Amino acid sequence: MVALRFKLLIVNFSLSLTLGFNNAIAFDSSYSATIVYSQENGEQVDKKKEPRRRGDCDLLNVWTANICESNTFCYQAAEEVALWLPKHKRSGQMNDRVVIQNRSAQKTVIKQWPDSEATFIWPLSNMPLQSGSTYWVGLKKGRDYSWIELTVYQISPTISVAEQITEMRQQGCSQQADRLEKIEN
Repeated sequence: MVALRFKLLIVNFSLSLTLGFNNAIAFDSSYSATIVYSQENGEQVDKKKEPRRRGDCDLLNVWTANICESNTFCYQAAEEVALWLPKHKRSGQMNDRVVIQNRSAQKTVIKQWPDSEATFIWPLSNMPLQSGSTYWVGLKKGRDYSWIELTVYQISPTISVAEQITEMRQQGCSQQADRLEKIEN
């Protein structure tokens, strides 16, 4: 019995190293293993990254939010915010279903994204944008949704491009800043 517990302890330690320290392994009295994932704000977190092909999700436009992966997006005017995802990453159905959640405000919006539209205009009337907020954006794929986190910051449209680039970098919108800098040079 002591040898069995020692082996389970080694398995627990090995699995913890393999899975990472944010995961835990719990054993019940019948010695079956149950994986318990780390949690944030009382919700189970499941972040999955798909392999990315080079150039696969390059920004379409400096002022269009790329939803290939979680990121930070800077915008000038809320009414101009649009989401983008390459066509091959969408479901291929006639209409994709987009879910936007502001978990801190406990608000969820579900809208159709027509296959004929390259971008999805942010539904301001249903989900106002608030600078500094994080939104969860999901796109239905089969029975599941693939989720990303999108944190948004508003920057002033009246400042120079060089100042916009600096402000973007300060807010964490580095990809956008690099793209804008490339366009301007």
